[in-house]
Amino acid sequence: MSFLSDDDGTLNPNGPRTPPPISHFAPLIPIVLTTADACRSRGDEDTLQVINDVVYDLVNSPLEEVTVFIPQVVAYCALVINDGNLDLTTRDGASLVVSTVAECKPKLFGRKCNVEGIVESMMCIIEVSEESAAGAFFENNPAWKEDAEEGEEDDEDENYDGPTQCGIAQGVLDVLACNLPMKYIFKTVITKIGERMGSQDPRRRKAGVATLGVVCEGCR
Repeated sequence: MSFLSDDDGTLNPNGPRTPPPISHFAPLIPIVLTTADACRSRGDEDTLQVINDVVYDLVNSPLEEVTVFIPQVVAYCALVINDGNLDLTTRDGASLVVSTVAECKPKLFGRKCNVEGIVESMMCIIEVSEESAAGAFFENNPAWKEDAEEGEEDDEDENYDGPTQCGIAQGVLDVLACNLPMKYIFKTVITKIGERMGSQDPRRRKAGVATLGVVCEGCR
C-alpha cells in the first residue's frame, strides 16, 4: 500500500501527495546552518552551494517561524562571503541570500542583523582585494544588466566572466544602501567611508572611495 502525505503532513493511504508546509522546515534552519559550516570548514562547496539555494528559498517566506532565524542566516552568509578559501561562485550565492533579505525584509534586516559588521566586512573585502574597484560593481554585478539597452545585453552576457571579490562586496553594499531605512545604514556607512578616505593607506582609501561611489545612489 502506498501512503501519501496529506495537507497537514500526515500519511494518508488514499489522499493526494501534498508537500508539507514550509513552516515544518523552519526548526531545521539552525541544523542546516551547522551542517553548512561543517561543509565550509572541510571545503565541501558542492553541498554548500546546495544549502545556499535552500536557504535562499526559505528566507523568501513571510512566516514568523522562518523570520526568527533570519539574523542567524544573514550572519552565516556574511561569514561565507568573507571566506577567501571558497570559490567566488559560492561566496556570490551567499551574497544573494543577504541581498534578498535586505530587499524583502529591510526593516527586519536593519533591526536584527548586524548592519555595521556587514558594512565593515564588505569594505574590508574591497580593501584587501588585489582587483581594481573602479567599475567592478558595474562590470561584475549581473543586476545592472537589467538597466542596459536590449541590444547591449547579449554582448554583456558574453563578456561576463563571473563574480569578483570587489563586485560581490560592492553589490551587497549597493543593495543595503538602496533598501534599508536610512536610520540603519546612512550614519554607519558614511562614518566608515570617512575613516578610510582619511587614511594614509591607499588600500583603505580605495575601499572608501569605491563604497562612496556605490552607496550614493541609495543614500541620496
